[in-house]
Order: sequence, then structure tokens, then C-alpha cells
Amino acid sequence: MSDPFPLPWYVFFGIVEPISVLAGATYALAFQKKYHYELVPPSFVVPKPKLISKVIKAAPSAAALMPALDAPTSMGLSQLGSCYILIMLNSALMLYAFKRYIKDHDALRNVLVYFFIVLGVADWTHIGLTFYGLPGPAVGSKIGLLLRPEGWNSLLFGNIAITFMLFSCRLAWYLAHGRAALSKVKTQ
Repeated sequence: MSDPFPLPWYVFFGIVEPISVLAGATYALAFQKKYHYELVPPSFVVPKPKLISKVIKAAPSAAALMPALDAPTSMGLSQLGSCYILIMLNSALMLYAFKRYIKDHDALRNVLVYFFIVLGVADWTHIGLTFYGLPGPAVGSKIGLLLRPEGWNSLLFGNIAITFMLFSCRLAWYLAHGRAALSKVKTQ
């Protein structure tokens, strides 16, 4: 039977994705002001905040010009960073352990299916809550703004496009390797 978790999939989900999540954790923990003020791109804010949009485009040292964050906001960003670290460790360490210690290919496939289902649900929850949290524009709709990526910033791109890409990769793995696991469960 073929390996349900070949090396390219392992490298992507067990190494590349955790590194990208570590980048998000670092940003949320170490650059809290910049992260906070980038959560909603200027194109979604009416009226557009001239100072903040200029500061966001500037170097990270310009964060000193941004208004200070209150304690609850800083705490929330720290907790978000902690969640990023949890996701990073979960993907990096659990996928390593699955690949190393589960030698039975059927068992490994079954575990991976459910592991990726959990992450897939989290992907769609993250995308949905990001969309829900965006303010509605004075004219038009959120969807209209989302359909114009030139108005996005790096955080919105990461929260929607990159998360959707990760979900698509999980789905591609499932279609290539995981379907057999659920069909065997149904026939037993």
C-alpha cells in the first residue's frame, strides 16, 4: 500500500506551514501595534485614516507614531500569538510523530484525515470570522471590497487567501490520499 503521507506533503504541512504560522505568531507578539492597526485595511475604513495608512506603509519603527494599545487589546494579541504557537507546534510535532510512529498506513491515513478535518474546520472558521469582523463600507458591500485585492494588505491576504490556500492543500491531500480512510470506515 502506498504511503498516505509522502515527503512533499509532509514538508508542506509539517515544515512550511508551521514556519508560516511562526511568522504570524512573531508578528502578533513582537509588533503588536502594527499588527493591530493592520487588521482592517485602510480601504475598508470610512473615512480612511490618513495617519494610520501612512504609518502602516512605513518601516516598523514608525509603530512609535501609532496610538498606544490598551491592556485588553495587548492581552488579546498576546493570546492570539499564543494560539498561533499552539497551531505551529501541533502541526510540526504531531505530524512528525504521526509519520515516525504510526507505521500502519491505514492507521496513519485515518489519523491524518481527522487531523486535517479539524484544521479544515479551523480554516473556514478563521476565514468566516475575518470576513464577519471587517467593517461594512459606506457604499457597496464587503464582498465588493474583497473582490478588489488591490485594497488588501498583508494581514487580510494572509487571513483569507493564504488560509484558503492551506484549506485547498488539505482538500487536495484528502482527494489524493484520504478518501480511502473514510470509505473503509463506512463499510466496516
